[in-house]
Amino acid sequence: MDAPVAASIALTGITTDQTAIAPDGTLRFQSDSRQTLFGRRPTGEVLFDAPTKVESFSMAVAADGTTYLPLDDGSLRAIDANGAPRWSRPDGPWSSPTVGGDGTVYAVMNNTPMHVLFAMAANDGHTLWQVDLPGTAGDVEMGPVLGPGGWLFVTTASGHVYGIGP
Repeated sequence: MDAPVAASIALTGITTDQTAIAPDGTLRFQSDSRQTLFGRRPTGEVLFDAPTKVESFSMAVAADGTTYLPLDDGSLRAIDANGAPRWSRPDGPWSSPTVGGDGTVYAVMNNTPMHVLFAMAANDGHTLWQVDLPGTAGDVEMGPVLGPGGWLFVTTASGHVYGIGP
């Protein structure tokens, strides 16, 4: 068996905090030091540099290449496959987002004491539906997890796991 080959993409002057891979194999890098989302091909070719102007702690990339970022300013932003802003929801803070197979974006708004799971339209971020989590729910940092049969599971800092059925 041959040894794996390591490749490197030089991001001169950029420190990255997280990486995601789009379904087409392109890469997304979030830099908190530069407060920018970078899109690159695996060869290093630049797709886009999209300034966010604030830090992000996670991201999810949809089938169409749109990147969803919860930002430290309390917004959840969608940036399209070309690096252009698609939409923003300022009503957070938000958990990490999760994208369903149909493009629906799921995230939890962590407004103490209420925590709300939202399903949002990919094209403009409007609310498709929402579910209030009990008042005892601690903050939700990791995104909802999609399970079999259309179930969503949300874990909280207070040690609860909530299942939301279709």
